Amino acid sequence: MSHKVLDKSDVPNIATCAELESIALMKCTLEINNEHAAKKGKINIEIGLEQRINDENTLLTGELNLKLRGITDDNNGDEYFSIETIHTAQYNLKESHSWKQEDLDRFTTSAVLMHTWSYAREFASDLTSKANLPKVTLPLLPISVKETIKKED
Repeated sequence: MSHKVLDKSDVPNIATCAELESIALMKCTLEINNEHAAKKGKINIEIGLEQRINDENTLLTGELNLKLRGITDDNNGDEYFSIETIHTAQYNLKESHSWKQEDLDRFTTSAVLMHTWSYAREFASDLTSKANLPKVTLPLLPISVKETIKKED
């Protein structure tokens, strides 16, 4: 049984067609519980990624949803702050193509996350510092990116 080997030029790659147009903070909420704000604790990090493409398949919008929760170390585990942000990255697609969902998902978990993460990371650090909360320094790469890189190697 013979298998047809595809040349890379036969298969459109979204990364070669996408041109980053903009990155923007679309939403931010900060809630501080002053009763527990002076306590030390840990930070819970939740990351969500979404993408949408316009009807003409020429504009891709990727979204990083970041949720940070400051949880006290005491037995109660009270929340002393909460930050939620949405950063978006918009890409012009040079070629109009009917992209497979798996291609869009792969692009979102790699390029969109890598492009928006540094903005979200800096924003969280700056916001916690200005809000007189313990300074938050997020990892250079989110864990999901590290896992994706390992799986693809």
